Amino acid sequence: MRAFEDFKTANDARLDAIERKRADVLLEEKVDRIDRALSEQKSQIERAALAGRRPGLAADPALSEHKSAWSSYLRRGDISALAQFEAKALSVVGDPTPGGADGGYVAPPELDRMIETRLRQVSPMRGIATVRTTGANVFKKPISLTNAGTGWVAETAARTQTTSPTLALLEFPTSELYANLAATQTLLDDSFVNLEEWIATEVEEAFAGQERAAFVNGDGDDKPRGFLDYDAVAEGSYV
Repeated sequence: MRAFEDFKTANDARLDAIERKRADVLLEEKVDRIDRALSEQKSQIERAALAGRRPGLAADPALSEHKSAWSSYLRRGDISALAQFEAKALSVVGDPTPGGADGGYVAPPELDRMIETRLRQVSPMRGIATVRTTGANVFKKPISLTNAGTGWVAETAARTQTTSPTLALLEFPTSELYANLAATQTLLDDSFVNLEEWIATEVEEAFAGQERAAFVNGDGDDKPRGFLDYDAVAEGSYV
């Protein structure tokens, strides 16, 4: 409003000078500057009004609250807010109470995806092996022990009956991989530190090393069984 009042005063003076046929160059420049400032302010107000009318992306309140509770748990060990989100502990046996002797808390999905993404980049085994996602304790895969009966035939000729293939079931028990991280209180108190990014960075190489060792030489005891742990058989005896 002050700029508009200055504009009116300067513009009236300019018009008066024009009427008297003695236009002032400095006065003309002043009017132009004020006019440009008013135009810029108008554009900013219009952009702000348009942004206010633009619908925002609605975030899930429950997820936001869970992430906030998770941050409080990491930084201060405060479990009061996080406990209400937990319906069961991470352990499938023992004390099912969150925070109990065998209990735990589920991390936000974003942290899990961040660790998975980093592991795909640094773990060579994940580039060789087939990765399957399962919610069960055992992943089961049916395989064929014999080849399906096939043969060449004319388009309209009869097909002889073939033997059915024999199927077997491979079972891959899942195992849990963990890491205990050490952090100073100063690090936890620093609000500029992204704790989830720090956790993912710390565990990526440790997890990748454990995967490499287990997938090659693992004995299957609470870990994957490595391909070098199986007994070697002759190629003709392989089924």
